[in-house]
Amino acid sequence: MRSEIDGAYLELARRGVYDMVSHYWLADKGAIQTTWNGYPAGWDDPDIVDPRGAVWPRGMFLMPALTVARLSGDEELLAICKREWNNIRSLFSPEELTKALPIINTSVDDCGWNAVMYLYIYRAFGDTTALNMAIALMEDVFDKWYDDEWGGASLWYRDARDFKSLYQVGVLLACFEIADITGDESWRMLAKTCYDTLETIQLREDGIYFCDYNQDGPLGKERPNDIREAGSVSFLAGNMAMGILHARLYRVTGGEVYLERALRTATGIRNVLTVDGGVLLNERDAWATGTYAPQWAEEVLTLPGIAEDDRTVLYNTAASIAANARTEDGFYGGSWSGPADGPDSAWVRIGSRPQQIMTSGNTVLVLAGAAVLESMDMRGAEGE
Repeated sequence: MRSEIDGAYLELARRGVYDMVSHYWLADKGAIQTTWNGYPAGWDDPDIVDPRGAVWPRGMFLMPALTVARLSGDEELLAICKREWNNIRSLFSPEELTKALPIINTSVDDCGWNAVMYLYIYRAFGDTTALNMAIALMEDVFDKWYDDEWGGASLWYRDARDFKSLYQVGVLLACFEIADITGDESWRMLAKTCYDTLETIQLREDGIYFCDYNQDGPLGKERPNDIREAGSVSFLAGNMAMGILHARLYRVTGGEVYLERALRTATGIRNVLTVDGGVLLNERDAWATGTYAPQWAEEVLTLPGIAEDDRTVLYNTAASIAANARTEDGFYGGSWSGPADGPDSAWVRIGSRPQQIMTSGNTVLVLAGAAVLESMDMRGAEGE
């Protein structure tokens, strides 16, 4: 099925990316503005721990930009992304970019996000340095945080080793992709041990997943319905990533159980993690919940047996973001049903503002996901 207007969602995503370019890209320097806690220097958060800024928020600019460039053939966006990748490599040493270290790769989610970003760069430009960086970072993550405590093989969230989390899915997605690129199946097998543990420990009766766990099991299991904007015992991006992992295992193995799990996850997201007649709920992390929307669209929402309602949810969310979550000056808030900014936004009240690069980038990634789905629909319709 096509979206209602061919190309409409790509245009929304393209506008979102170019809004980010207008706010964060310094053409004279060929670089994204230095940000800390998402704010460029000179904004209202001056406590910049590292004058070079952070790495993973740059990925929240690069990932939607590269998605839109891939769909549209936009050479200007490709050039911007390539210059920023060169800028990152000039600012940070190879060790900083490939090790689980304080400030740069503090915890498992930072490492996963950065590895996924490196793989975006590899796919866009064929840069084997980016691929090798992703591999080296994943090697260090497993060396540092992998063990079988608390019910099965999995990754600690951070050095404190106080909990494990669905946030490790970025690492698992990167490992699956590394296996696809290199043909080294040991990466997929290693990641699958963590996937199996998450599937065993964190799966809920409603088809979605708890986010964190410790030796006593899922955190928040006594309050499973505590899922709301700006606070949740689940995690939308983690659920999407588990669905993507199900879909990848189905395509690799042909096992129907993985297809059933992917469809179950899509249904669970639609039933539990939507509001306002089918708009995704940005419930846990306004800097990250939309990260995997492009892969969700391409790999899960195209599966045989997927419900049309599951696909409509992504389109609905993109339309709602365009209407309700974009500020007048082109920033994108975390409240996808609105308002875009101000104290009536639950996200703004707790410090995730649209002016932060990762808040806007996270929301624009959902627009990019809808554009990917639209592209798949249009190609399918052309082939009918």
